[in-house]
Amino acid sequence: MIVIVIFGIIVAVSSNSLGNTIYQVNVHYPGTWECTIISDGNTQSVSGTGSKTINVNSGNVISLDIMKQDASGDSLLVTITQNGQMEDNTSTIAPYGGLEWL
Repeated sequence: MIVIVIFGIIVAVSSNSLGNTIYQVNVHYPGTWECTIISDGNTQSVSGTGSKTINVNSGNVISLDIMKQDASGDSLLVTITQNGQMEDNTSTIAPYGGLEWL
């Protein structure tokens, strides 16, 4: 199931043999960004500059909000993998642009 929210995606969740779904969020942006991830009722805030991989272990659907912290026209690219397979990627070049994944 895919739904676009701003520039985001909703994905149905499957589990690995251990019953856990393993997500990786790969952020690529030369500037500063802030990200909030909600997984199993827990909130994780991550900020950074440049590229970073964020590991998330979850048995339920996660949501993710990420926003550029500057007015540049550089591309913020986010790739989401689930159990090692790419689910989707999305990007924005908007100044202070944000992406949302539910």
